[in-house]
Amino acid sequence: MPQTARQWLEHIHALELPERVRIMNVCGGHERSITMAGLRGALPDNLELIPGPGCPVCVCPEEDV
Repeated sequence: MPQTARQWLEHIHALELPERVRIMNVCGGHERSITMAGLRGALPDNLELIPGPGCPVCVCPEEDV
């Protein structure tokens, strides 16, 4: 298994993916990390990360949680 970020990216680029793969994340913390790391630009063009609606803890008022 890949150990470093570079190895993971090389592994992802080597995958035989269908024409287009779309993956939605639901966590605002994950979305922030993906954005801050510039991950979208490092992935293959046919692999799209979609920001999701946010997890209930992130999007609900504190009193509802």
